[in-house]
Amino acid sequence: MSKNSFWKMVGIGAGVAIGIYLTREYIQKKKAFLGNFSPLIDHVDITTDGVLTERWVFHWDDEERCRRATQLKLDSMGNVTGRKHQVFDFFDERIEVLTYLDDEATPDDVSYLLLNELDVVTSIVHRSKGGQEERWDTTINGAELAQITNEDTTATMYWHEGNLEGISYDGDARVKMTYYKDKENYVFPDINLFINGFDIELLMTYLMGTRSRHFLRTRVTTGANYHQQCHISYLLDSFDRPIQVLIEETELSNDISTNSSREFDITYKKI
Repeated sequence: MSKNSFWKMVGIGAGVAIGIYLTREYIQKKKAFLGNFSPLIDHVDITTDGVLTERWVFHWDDEERCRRATQLKLDSMGNVTGRKHQVFDFFDERIEVLTYLDDEATPDDVSYLLLNELDVVTSIVHRSKGGQEERWDTTINGAELAQITNEDTTATMYWHEGNLEGISYDGDARVKMTYYKDKENYVFPDINLFINGFDIELLMTYLMGTRSRHFLRTRVTTGANYHQQCHISYLLDSFDRPIQVLIEETELSNDISTNSSREFDITYKKI
């Protein structure tokens, strides 16, 4: 299993922490009562190295669940060059995530999140348009994703004080993270996962064990002949929601070093 495939599945995998979720929901509702606050992102514009390259648009139901997300690819003139839609269907024992490319009527692939009686995601099944199927099984420790495995790979997640601080693949540590301890992470989709390039399956993390308690500050990824270091900074509004996020990256691959930046301009749903 490739790292990209794994991270796509982590974005849609894990388990529910009902108490934490209800507490956060209460806090959000209280803030909404006090002012025009919503934790739900309406759309995000992404600028890469000074050029607008993407827009993501989200649609939410009355239970604050994402029902549909659309990723728009843009050219240098701002014209749409490609679309990807993701539709979420909720059932008692599973959640289905259907991915459509451009405006095709048939989904390009389907993911099934299998739930137990506590609404914890125990397994993830991904079926491509060609019929090929892959399965991952999860291990949850309390409210946090501890492991995700398939027949070839085991990835282990390390947590501290509610923050995901490390990931290893088959015992080889490859990702380390630090956090701004004074910046609470409560917006949806999970801003930590979104800015790290996870696919839009991450929109399910409000009931899964992949959300970290605070905003991500740094991420270091290592591999064979590879090293990437990222620093993330935020501009917050009066409700402590990030309205701009800047990622500055330095990448060393096969002795070639490159620098790049990405900026996220975030607009929230109106109440």
